[in-house]
Amino acid sequence: LSLSLSPGSANSKGQAGSRGVKRAQTHVQRVKMAKRKRGVVQHARGQPGAADGANNNETAVTPAVTSTPPQATTPPTASSMIRGREAQLEQLIALFGSERDFTVGSLLVYGNSGTGKTHVVRTLMTTLQLKHAYVSCVETYTTRLFLERIINQLVGWIPSRANGFASHTRCDSCSEFLKVLPTLIAPDDPTAYIILDEAQRLCAMHPSILPVMTRLPEMTQRNVCVVMLTQRTWQHFDDGQLGLVQPFSVHFPMYTKEELFDIVRADKPSGASARLFDQFLDLVWRVFGVPCRDLSELRHIVALLYPAYERPVTSGAVKNMAGNDSALYKHIEPLLKHQLNRIYLRETSAAEWEKQQRDPGQVASARRAKAGPSQKLELPFYSKYLLCAAFIASYNPASTDRALFSKRSSSRKKSRRRTTASASSRHLLGPKAFPLDRLFAIFYSILDETSVPTAETYIQVGSLVSLKLLAKTSSADNLDAPKYKCLVQLADMLRIAHSIGFELGRHLVEN
Repeated sequence: LSLSLSPGSANSKGQAGSRGVKRAQTHVQRVKMAKRKRGVVQHARGQPGAADGANNNETAVTPAVTSTPPQATTPPTASSMIRGREAQLEQLIALFGSERDFTVGSLLVYGNSGTGKTHVVRTLMTTLQLKHAYVSCVETYTTRLFLERIINQLVGWIPSRANGFASHTRCDSCSEFLKVLPTLIAPDDPTAYIILDEAQRLCAMHPSILPVMTRLPEMTQRNVCVVMLTQRTWQHFDDGQLGLVQPFSVHFPMYTKEELFDIVRADKPSGASARLFDQFLDLVWRVFGVPCRDLSELRHIVALLYPAYERPVTSGAVKNMAGNDSALYKHIEPLLKHQLNRIYLRETSAAEWEKQQRDPGQVASARRAKAGPSQKLELPFYSKYLLCAAFIASYNPASTDRALFSKRSSSRKKSRRRTTASASSRHLLGPKAFPLDRLFAIFYSILDETSVPTAETYIQVGSLVSLKLLAKTSSADNLDAPKYKCLVQLADMLRIAHSIGFELGRHLVEN
C-alpha cells in the first residue's frame, strides 16, 4: 500500500519526531539523576546504591547484567553521616526533582534544635554536587551582607586580600538583587539552591526580604529554590500582611531512642566493649532522656562520662561486668548528678573533664588561682566597653557625666585627676539604676566613636542581661526608657577594663 502525505502533514510529522527525540533525551537525563539520588537514599539506609558513572555517554538504559557490580557515586561515609532521617531525605529528593527541572520555589525545613536539618540538607547538596549557597542569617545581620553573601557563593567568589576583601557585586537592596541574579544564572542552567539557616531571623530584617525569598523564581524567571531552615512553623513568618507565598514544608521530628543510640554508637572509643557502651547509653538515657533530647548535648555527655564509667572495669576493680551493673552505677552516680545540674552549660571539655577526674586536687588549686568571672567569660570587645559604661553609670551620679565625658568641658582633665581614688565608698552603697540612653551616651564617649546605636548594640545589651552581668530594673511594660544596673564587682570590673586597656579608675568619682 502506498500512502501519500501532504507537505503540511510531513512538516507536522517532522516536528513531532524532533519533539520525540527531545523527550527521549530528557527521559535519559532524568533516569541518570534518579539513579544518582537513589544511590544517596540507599547509602543513607546503609544499603549499596547503584550509580550511572560507568558510562557518561550512554543514550539508552539497558538492564544488562555486568560482571562487576556498579560503584556508587556517593562518598562511603554517607551511610554514617545520615541516620534516622531516611524519610525526610526521600521527601527532599522528591521535591528537588531532576537536575534541570523547575523545582519548588521555596521550601521550609523546620524542627527542633539538634534534629539534623542543616546536616541533612548540606550533605545532600555536597553529595549530589548541586549548585548552592549557604547563608547563616545570624552572621548576615544587614541586608547588604545577606544579599552579597548569596551572590558570592553562587558565583564562587571568595573575598580575600588579593581582591581587597570586596564582594563580587555590590548589592544594597532587594531590587538590585533581582536585577543581578538573572545575569548570574542562565535560563537553562541547573537548579540553584539558596539555603538560609536560622531563617526566623528574616522576620527582623528588612520587610521586603522575606516576600522576595518566597517568590524568587517568579520574580527572576530563573530555576532557583530557596530552602529555609528554622525551628519555627510557618505561622511565625506569615502575619497576613506581607502577602507571602506559603512554601512546601518538611518536618524533622525529634530522634527516637533507637535512632539516638544508632547515631551515638558511632562515637564508641576504639577498643571499648560494645556491651559496656550500650549499657552506658541506656543509663544516660534513663537519667538525661527527659530533660534533654538534643543529640549534640547527649553526645557531649557521653564523651565526658564514659571514660569514668569504664575506668573500674579497665583497672580491674570490677571484674564481672555482667553481674555488677549496680556497682558501676554507684561509681558514676555522683558524676551523673553533677552533670545533670550543669546540662547545656558546657563548662569543661572532654579533655579537661578527664584531667579533673584523674587529679582533682591539682585542678581545684588551679581554679582557685584563677580570679573572678572575668577569666571564665570570653566577652566580645564592644561588650566589655558596654560593661565598663554600665559600671560607670551604676556608681557615678548622673550630674558628673558632663564634667567627665563632655569633650568641650575644660574641667575634664581636672576631674579625672581628682577621681583617681578607689571609689570604694560609693561601691559599698551598691549599684544604682540608669536609663538605657545614658548607657549608650557613656559607651560612645569612652569609645571615642560618634554613631547611632545599632541593632547589634541592643543585642549585646540583651546578652549581658542573659549572662547576669546586667539586670533590668524597670517593668516589662516600660519600653520607651528601660533601666538597668551593673552586677559585676569592682575587682572583676577592673580586670575586664585592664584587658581592653581602659582606665576605669579615672572615670569613677569618690563622693
